[in-house]
Amino acid sequence: QQKKVTFSERSSLYIYDHDPLYGRYKSYTKAERENFGSEVLSEAIRIKRLVLTSPGASTKDSFNYLLKNNIISLEEIVGLEHLVLSKSTSKLSKERKDHAKAVLMEQGRQLVKNMQDGRTEKLGEFSASSSFKAAKLARI
Repeated sequence: QQKKVTFSERSSLYIYDHDPLYGRYKSYTKAERENFGSEVLSEAIRIKRLVLTSPGASTKDSFNYLLKNNIISLEEIVGLEHLVLSKSTSKLSKERKDHAKAVLMEQGRQLVKNMQDGRTEKLGEFSASSSFKAAKLARI
């Protein structure tokens, strides 16, 4: 079977001018990546110290206190939760895989059901709901 490429009727092509500097600077250097990593680790340590010294009977209570009193923001902890909470990489990976599996299972279930009624919006709703739950768990 021969492979083929199709384009949407609404596609448009934009040709960019060649920029010789782009090729040299389109990705970060090893030193820049290492610097980002150390900045992230420093920020995670700072937040972890705040959590440990904040009032609250649990980590969740401490986070709520810090967020409620504008000491930290959600933006500061998103992506750092595994470092702040000392979650293992394997546990974090399992949570992500479980989320993806749940969405795919729901997609399969809805695919069969939607063939009968022609609706596909429900998958988006389920995925958003599942994503919200996963994000909420990550922040606790």
